[in-house]
Amino acid sequence: MPSVSPSGSRSASPSPPAAASGAGQAADGTDVGACYDGRCQILVTKEPTRIPVEGRFGVGSLEVASITASSVVVQASGDGMFLSTSVSEGGTGSLNGLSFRVTEVRDGQAVLDFFPKK
Repeated sequence: MPSVSPSGSRSASPSPPAAASGAGQAADGTDVGACYDGRCQILVTKEPTRIPVEGRFGVGSLEVASITASSVVVQASGDGMFLSTSVSEGGTGSLNGLSFRVTEVRDGQAVLDFFPKK
């Protein structure tokens, strides 16, 4: 309902801020294609999510397999190998030549930073 100011003009009542849900913002949003060169920060909102990366990282297929209340499971496969790692929020994992950090996990979503392993 509009309120009346002392000057007599009407203004709309302020709306309460929208409730935040899900994980925070990521530099590359949900664009998994940004990870192809091994450097990206993405928001993963569904599982499984396949992430394309260059072959030089030693994985033919990379995907976020699941997101729990406190961790993320990332899996990779390639020529005769299968790798899987579960990493909690704030932790770092590596799959062959690619590393990643779980920046945030909330409400079934996760912000992940990918970077080449040194």
